[in-house]
Amino acid sequence: MAAVALAALAGVIWIQLWVPSQLRTALASPVVDLGTELGEDEVAALFSYVHRCTLLGFHDLPLKRLRATTNGTSGKSSSQPVKETEADLAREAHQTVLEENGGEWVSKLHRLRVDRIVKMLSRVAGYDASECKVAMLNTRQINAFSTADGRIYLTRGLVTTSSDDEIALVLAHEMHHIREGHWINWWALGAGDGLVFDAETEELHEGGVMSRAVEALVEMGIDALRGDASTSYGQEYEADATAILHAAECGYRASRIFRLLTRLPEMPVTSHPTSSDRIAEASKMLQAIEDPAWIAAHSPALVARNVLENAVAVARGDRSGIYVQVPGLDKVAAVCAGVLDKVENVEKDMRAYKWLGSSWPYEGDNRVVVRTALFSPVLCAVDVGVETTLGHSSAGTPGVIEGRLWLARRGGVWVVAFGQVLPGMRPVASEWTAVRDELGDAWRHVGRRAWPLSGSATPEVWNASGDVALARGALEAAARWRDTSIANFEEHLSTYARGRIEYVRNAGGKGEQGAGGKAFWNGLNSDGSLEAIGWAQFLGGRDAQSWAWGVRCDVHSPTLATVAFSSALSLEKAPIASNFTRLTMVLEDGEWKVASVSLH
Repeated sequence: MAAVALAALAGVIWIQLWVPSQLRTALASPVVDLGTELGEDEVAALFSYVHRCTLLGFHDLPLKRLRATTNGTSGKSSSQPVKETEADLAREAHQTVLEENGGEWVSKLHRLRVDRIVKMLSRVAGYDASECKVAMLNTRQINAFSTADGRIYLTRGLVTTSSDDEIALVLAHEMHHIREGHWINWWALGAGDGLVFDAETEELHEGGVMSRAVEALVEMGIDALRGDASTSYGQEYEADATAILHAAECGYRASRIFRLLTRLPEMPVTSHPTSSDRIAEASKMLQAIEDPAWIAAHSPALVARNVLENAVAVARGDRSGIYVQVPGLDKVAAVCAGVLDKVENVEKDMRAYKWLGSSWPYEGDNRVVVRTALFSPVLCAVDVGVETTLGHSSAGTPGVIEGRLWLARRGGVWVVAFGQVLPGMRPVASEWTAVRDELGDAWRHVGRRAWPLSGSATPEVWNASGDVALARGALEAAARWRDTSIANFEEHLSTYARGRIEYVRNAGGKGEQGAGGKAFWNGLNSDGSLEAIGWAQFLGGRDAQSWAWGVRCDVHSPTLATVAFSSALSLEKAPIASNFTRLTMVLEDGEWKVASVSLH
């Protein structure tokens, strides 16, 4: 009898977890009529379904099942059969690129990071993420490019010094080049999502979820999105505009394109417009997507951000008035407000330390973070939370996801239907929890063929021309420098070379002027030794934790070496920093010491 009762209970629970048939039918049907929207009954059924799953502890099940239901309605694949000769040419070109750029760079953390961003961009662009082939090159140059076989290349220098927002913009730019066939393709690539401009009829043809948004932007004067670029200049402007659109729809801050364009190398004027011209064109696009009417009709991610920002401000007492009263929004706003209060208190406390000046301020105008989790013509889910970073982030976005807003298209605009609080600590950079710390034991694996912590059988932890014993010593000293920085401040000071700290200049980096006169962080021209010491003093006695990945050691001489790694730092369980650190090491009295710290 007990077994029968348990089976019956399990059956009831299973039925409760199944997507309602009326909702499944509405979402799975092809959207032919652009006026198609979810009715009140479907929205009510969605709320009831999500609420049931939440009560039963299956908070993410609705998203997973609704993704499967809407699969195929956001766009279509652009893949075509590949001929054997074309595949051979692609492999040959790939090997040539690797040989000319230091080979392929192996980093499990950054591979997961890039894959996460590709999946999000593919979700809004409307095609299969598995078709996007991204390779990382082992060179310090800051660059990215794509080739005719549909492969995207990112350099180690770009990946380790760029924020998630910047990487999203780069990937979206190159993905558009490939989808639109801007290169001489070795096999046919479909046009993909978006609009195709017919030169004979001068009409825009619909081709996916984004088509309405693009058409509205074209009507607002963004000609670069017409899709009819015939020159390399036009193709670059078009790819920039599309990158801004897709990155914004995913929830990334598209305004980071200004910083990105100032860091990429100038390309030949015969094929690429100047950075200043590209910035001028990008400014037009950024202004267009900030239009309130366009946001309401075409951008669920920006709608979610605006609604939550207002709700959080009201919940914290920063703004008088009321916000849209939808189920669950007040709860999501309350948990986000709690995280925001903690971060602001930490930042206020941090600035009291003399070694921590104003060189690492938060770069954004607000801390609400959004990431598009489901994207369809009539229903969107947007994960929301708080960006907790205290500076420029280059190993993933420090922040926590606290809830999910479900948006439905009603009356021609996107509206928040309800909010859902998500349990536990969910870092925005989800790969942080999937990769173990790689610095602590790195020195033990130098000289071995396989380094298991890196996630690959062929990592490059150190330059093979150096001495194994020297590399081990430098890596062990670097691990001690990192570990003492969050545990013992006095011992941390002893890891520095004598006489080096006093002569550090330009501690904490150099501010430069960007577009519109705004200052931006230039970590490439900085020595962050005093900044690093300030962090160590600030963290003393606090509940802090640090991770490091993608470790690389270069032994330049018997007395000089550099150790570089991407890292993240949390305080009281909340991630507050991510960066790329390079330690310059010198041998002093037979022991490796840190001569200077560079924080990118």
